[in-house]
Amino acid sequence: MEKCILCGRCVKVCDEVQGVGAIDYAYKGFGTKICPPFERDLDCEFCGQCVSICPTGALVAKPSLCKGRTRDVRRVRPSALLRLRLRRHLRCGSRTR
Repeated sequence: MEKCILCGRCVKVCDEVQGVGAIDYAYKGFGTKICPPFERDLDCEFCGQCVSICPTGALVAKPSLCKGRTRDVRRVRPSALLRLRLRRHLRCGSRTR
């Protein structure tokens, strides 16, 4: 959970919206982290609400692990000017080697 900023949205949606309370804050101070209460086994319905509400992507579903947040990624086509500059840069780079 390196990306977690401890906003508490996942805890809130799990407790108040779903009524499960499967995750909560543990420890205090700099050691605070979000995990199942008392670090026991996860008693979760796997609804995905905490994953969908996480603003940083610290919680991800297993199928999308290591793929990034696809809903935030857009494909962009480089402009003609950028392609021309890249071509020139690559040509000049190959001469210097």
